[in-house]
Amino acid sequence: MNRILSSTLVLALASPALRAEDKATPKVQYAKLVKEYSDLEQACLKASREAKTDKELENAAAKTSELETFAARFLELAENNPKDPVAVDALIWIANNTWRYRAGPAKKARDRSFDLLFHDHIESEKISLICQILAIGGYEKQKETFLRAVVAKNPHKEVQAEACLSLAKNLQARAGLAESLAAPPSRPGAPQLAIDNETIAELKAIGFAKLDADSAAMLRKFVEHYAGDMKPVRLAEFCYPLGHSSDKRDQSLLRILLEKDARREVKGVACLALGRSLKQQADADREKDPKAAALSQAESEKLLERAEKEFADVEVGFRGAPVGQMAKRALYELRHLSIGLQAPDVAGVDEDGKKFKLSGYKGKVVLLDFWSEF
Repeated sequence: MNRILSSTLVLALASPALRAEDKATPKVQYAKLVKEYSDLEQACLKASREAKTDKELENAAAKTSELETFAARFLELAENNPKDPVAVDALIWIANNTWRYRAGPAKKARDRSFDLLFHDHIESEKISLICQILAIGGYEKQKETFLRAVVAKNPHKEVQAEACLSLAKNLQARAGLAESLAAPPSRPGAPQLAIDNETIAELKAIGFAKLDADSAAMLRKFVEHYAGDMKPVRLAEFCYPLGHSSDKRDQSLLRILLEKDARREVKGVACLALGRSLKQQADADREKDPKAAALSQAESEKLLERAEKEFADVEVGFRGAPVGQMAKRALYELRHLSIGLQAPDVAGVDEDGKKFKLSGYKGKVVLLDFWSEF
């Protein structure tokens, strides 16, 4: 009898907890899913790092594959709570965490999440993050359609600005791919990308010229109508990485911002990034087109000198150094470390403790290996 009463008591005590879990608010369910995913992700990384045998590697891969199942769970949460604010958070989570999946359930969930965002949440202020994500990679028409809808329908100026800038970058990427698709297959520039046939056919039909013109028009629209609504620090954050690219479309954006944007925080980073981009272009052209390389290098030097003098105090977000210092370093690289120049006379100590200078190896082939340990 006591045993029966004890069992009944245990069930009575457990049932409120079970009911509470069943009735957890969407916000609590979302937080629980996020934590569960984060914990599993960390466990996967640990298992991959520590795996030493083929079996351990296989187990780590199997555990990693479980991450893909979360997209469907977040989607279910959003679909079950369409009017709750957490629905947007869940859909954004899917968009932010599933881009590496080209097929399968995660991609299916991602496509569905964009449908829901498009039809039910296009006016949400939260989708600014989605717009930023869509600026990076990808060539699907779906992205362009979504961004155009945000520009047209979202009432928040900063979100419109993010969407317009991302749309310009998306069109740039699509134009670049269309140009590559037109190259002969044997040419080094011909693309070797995992892109669906529908996208390839669409880009070939539109053609590089139209996409390139659309991209340029969208860049002008962004600068003339939306750039002023984007916080300077966000725009500077966007511009800075473009200094690592020699793409003329990226240079076009930087030129427009340098010329049209009145804010020093933006002009300074645009000037620095454009100077560095042109240095990249000069290095790329040095052998095949020396004249073009010389012109790019001269303009790069001029821009970096301007960045050092005129925008020396402008901060570059989390980079830890102002524009002036970065421009000074870039100028040193341009003047002393560019391809084709004589290398500086490096001095040091070899592994046997003997001092050496690079000049001591004149006439010999030397490989310098720079590395560091953290």
